Amino acid sequence: MIDTPPATVLEIRAASIRGPQLRLRDLRIQAQGPSPRNLRWQLQSGAAQSTGAMHWQQFHAQGQLQTHSGAAELRADATVRGSVLGNLYLRGQGKISSRAGQLHLRLTGKQIGSWQGEWHSAGHSAWAAHINGAGTAAILLQQWFPATWQPQGTLQASISARGASWQNLQEAHLHATLSKLQFSSPDGLQALQDGALHLDTQLTQTNNIWWGNTKLQWLRGAALWSPWYTSAPPQGITLNGHWNYRAHHWQVTEADLRWPGMGQARFSAASRPGATTPTIDLQQASLHLQPLWQTWLRPLLPSSGLAHRLEARGQLQISGRYTAGGLSALRWQLQDASLHDPQGQFELQDITSQGAWQQHETSSHAELRWLYGGFYGIPFGPLDAQFLLRGHAAELQAPAVVSVLGGRLHVNHLQANWQSASPSVVLSGGVDHIQLGSLTRTFGWPHFSGTLAAQIPQLRYHQGNLSTSSIMRAHAFGGEIRIDGLSLQGLFTPTPLLQTNIQLQNLQLKPLTDVFPIGYISGVLNGKVNKLSLLNWQPVSFDAKIATHRDPAVPQEISAAAIEKLTKLGGGGVSSVFQNLFLQFFRKFSYAKLGIGVDLRDGVANLSGVANAQNGGFYLLKGQGLPQVNIIGYNRRSNWQELLSRLRAVMEGKTQVATGD
Repeated sequence: MIDTPPATVLEIRAASIRGPQLRLRDLRIQAQGPSPRNLRWQLQSGAAQSTGAMHWQQFHAQGQLQTHSGAAELRADATVRGSVLGNLYLRGQGKISSRAGQLHLRLTGKQIGSWQGEWHSAGHSAWAAHINGAGTAAILLQQWFPATWQPQGTLQASISARGASWQNLQEAHLHATLSKLQFSSPDGLQALQDGALHLDTQLTQTNNIWWGNTKLQWLRGAALWSPWYTSAPPQGITLNGHWNYRAHHWQVTEADLRWPGMGQARFSAASRPGATTPTIDLQQASLHLQPLWQTWLRPLLPSSGLAHRLEARGQLQISGRYTAGGLSALRWQLQDASLHDPQGQFELQDITSQGAWQQHETSSHAELRWLYGGFYGIPFGPLDAQFLLRGHAAELQAPAVVSVLGGRLHVNHLQANWQSASPSVVLSGGVDHIQLGSLTRTFGWPHFSGTLAAQIPQLRYHQGNLSTSSIMRAHAFGGEIRIDGLSLQGLFTPTPLLQTNIQLQNLQLKPLTDVFPIGYISGVLNGKVNKLSLLNWQPVSFDAKIATHRDPAVPQEISAAAIEKLTKLGGGGVSSVFQNLFLQFFRKFSYAKLGIGVDLRDGVANLSGVANAQNGGFYLLKGQGLPQVNIIGYNRRSNWQELLSRLRAVMEGKTQVATGD
């Protein structure tokens, strides 16, 4: 009779096991076999909860452990149901001895795909491992994006690693490709469609310092991160970098970003212990201005208006430093640049600029030049301006002059400040010798002769609005035009709103009326236009009163042709039959006063004259002497567009009447 060795049986049951980070329910461990060296075992558990990601509803594993000749062989199969990664299936086998070991694992699941791993150990505890596989990337993406964004994609990866001891990782290499990436935020302001990324990184460890080389490529896809939208070029976008990490301190020693069509940049970065913001040093960036403007700068501007329509071209080189306190240094060089509005309202050509700025330096210098440009159809010539930069401000070093319409625009003082969230610009200067003929020809107005001069004591630009708290003066037609309280809101929007008050003093009527086919009028004109509002350069409201005043040196005379034109403009008539007869025999007449008042509100013009007449009328022209001719209007209310039509009809006379002088 042969003696049978007694069987080894071990069974452990627990209804619940609690620990500081893990809780298990319905745990059962069972091992049995002919000897402790040859055992079959099973392990199963109900629900598991932990403070990390180790959660499941059911776990079951079984396998066999055999030990002979100082080596242990292990085979195992495990099933996990209801985990955060879905249902998982694990199969492994390995052999471990005091001198060497090897282990092969295969992990599969609907959500994670299929992954294989190998681990080998040689003498002195040196080891090497390799993992590769492919599957869905949803779980990984949810670590970066909220689950409500529904991130999706696939992942292929390969990881190799080795170490000199069990606790020491010396070297690792990762290849990973994320494909078919997409996500969308609930509000639709962030989204990615058909994205693909590739990551290749190598790292080593020496003296508790990690050293690494990383290459990240955006291969394809279109991304929206409001207000920006862009897509990967056919060649892809590549970021290469060398970095190191030690306790609470990381550093990118050298990085290179290449964006085909946009440009390239070299930079470094570092984070110190306790610092919330890294320090970034941009050694050099060479950029094409057109895609830079279109992709990154234009979306920051209002979505309509002149600024958003502008197209930019040129080459820009910049370098600088960014710290926890914000931008602290900047150097730039702009060449062969231009700004152009397709609708023709603004243009700058052949722009060059260079300069250097440091936040904590006393001062630095910059220059700005252009060859020519245009603004709302007004062409202007070259500029050569030098600036002094201090901290959060820039100031014009010396007066700058721009030729315009045969004259010049001179800027005596200009200062920009960007210390607050809303930058502002203040300037003073003026214009002189502006040729009115060129100005009127540019705007398609009737031809004026003479020149225009004006002083601008102070003009301020802030948050898209242009304003002045002083009086601007212009000289034309022998008199003065004063502009008080100018305010222009939404300068670069589709509907700019201009508000101001205008005073006219001592304007000579003869050179003014010589321009129009209205006839001969001589005299001196005063007037005021209060509460003028122009929306998109069209008047919407004002209160104007314009009338002649007596100057002994200037005769007050008007031709018969001019009387006829003014009669049509006023919508009234000459006051009697006898005065109509006078117009047929006399070439010119003396008058006591000439003028009109217009109060525009809601598209209706309320008209008045220099004096009231009988039957509710008003005098547009009050004659004097013999023969005496008066022009009286009776229609005090007129549609504004109708009044403009009558004015155009007067201006479009076929011949210019210049009788009397």
